[in-house]
Amino acid sequence: SKALDYKKIMYGQNNLSSRAPDLRSSLYWNPTPDLTSMQSFDFYTSDDLGYYIIQIAGLMEGKPFLSVKRFYVTH
Repeated sequence: SKALDYKKIMYGQNNLSSRAPDLRSSLYWNPTPDLTSMQSFDFYTSDDLGYYIIQIAGLMEGKPFLSVKRFYVTH
């Protein structure tokens, strides 16, 4: 099946003044990154404070890999 498009939120002045909380469960999703040109990426956290887990999974030279890190978001 073809991957679904991840809805990216455009963070502009309109979103910053919104009173509706941003409580997404997924902060960033990219099923087909171009790793030859992508050295880093940026993402926004949701309005929920606390611990998050970043997980990177894929195939490298035909072998599966998984990397998991935990980080904390404060006010």
